[in-house]
Amino acid sequence: MNVIRRCTRWLVAALLLAAALGPPPARAGETDVSNRVAVSLEYDDNVYNTHRLPKGDELGRLFYDFGLNWYMTPNNLWLTNYDLGGRLYFHEDPEDALINQLMLGYTNYSIPTVQFGATLTGKLRNIRSAEEDYLKTIARAFAGVRIVDMFYVGAHAEYSQFNFRAFRGYDYWTERAGGEARYDWGRAFSVGLGYDYEQKTFPYYRALKNIGTATNAVLIESAAARVDDLNEASLQLRYQHTFLEELPFLGTFSYMYQNFDSNSYGDTYGNHLISLGLSQYATPNLSLHFLGVFQVLGAHQKLVIPFNYAVEEGDENFSQLEARVNYEFVEHLSVYAAFRRYWTTYPNDPFNFVKDLYAIGFSASF
Repeated sequence: MNVIRRCTRWLVAALLLAAALGPPPARAGETDVSNRVAVSLEYDDNVYNTHRLPKGDELGRLFYDFGLNWYMTPNNLWLTNYDLGGRLYFHEDPEDALINQLMLGYTNYSIPTVQFGATLTGKLRNIRSAEEDYLKTIARAFAGVRIVDMFYVGAHAEYSQFNFRAFRGYDYWTERAGGEARYDWGRAFSVGLGYDYEQKTFPYYRALKNIGTATNAVLIESAAARVDDLNEASLQLRYQHTFLEELPFLGTFSYMYQNFDSNSYGDTYGNHLISLGLSQYATPNLSLHFLGVFQVLGAHQKLVIPFNYAVEEGDENFSQLEARVNYEFVEHLSVYAAFRRYWTTYPNDPFNFVKDLYAIGFSASF
């Protein structure tokens, strides 16, 4: 599981949400610093994500997060976030990994109803076997305007580059652009629509061309580089409430339709992605959390090479369930237990797998 990428995704979302809701009260030069450490002991019943004869092992996981918000002026926010994550298997050493990630961001609130900014992220992963080391960089810019206090409309653009150490055929760059519109009813309920277009280019991998028949494919390399086009349309819902004045509840739901179209034979299909998140405090110290992400691949998918699924730690390409119980002993110190399941449903069954993770751990913030 890619803990760091997921945290960064929520970090970007939080930054955009903060921009959409307007500038927080701050004084020029004010600085907010946060640190968080999490350590867990886990059991992974399918270390290598294999279809047959899965191999299980115990592992330890360490995660550290550093955050710095600096208000250069009351309307100019500079954000710095550094993540360090590591996993160490007891027996399956080749899968030991270390991930460093740095994110820098800037948001401007000078115009009361308009916000804009940018983020730059670099992620370096090293794995003991050195077969899947990579460096990924992402540059993103966004702008938005709030209309009549309840409506938010925004646009964004993103460029990313992926460099794979062992085989440059997996290297790519992406260009993405999109927009979103959202209605907020106070801070209790919101509904939003979004659209994104992304083009992914593999400069060192040739597109595959079928010169055979539908039932007897014969694939050859063409002169053109492989290029994948992705269109995404999404719907998001959010509801939060506080029961008995001290027991917060948060529910989120999203639906996304993804249409993939590639100039390389075998990767043109549609995908339906549904996610549901629920968090509820049972007592002021005990909280329950659930996350479900379900993918339904189009029936016309003809998967030949799982490019988008195997190279990166692609949690977003797997269906997944996660249940977590968190108990806070004292302020800033908590323990937790979690169960996670990941699985795939590709038409080519040998690519499919099921993985279960069981974890206990503690986290501290300061």
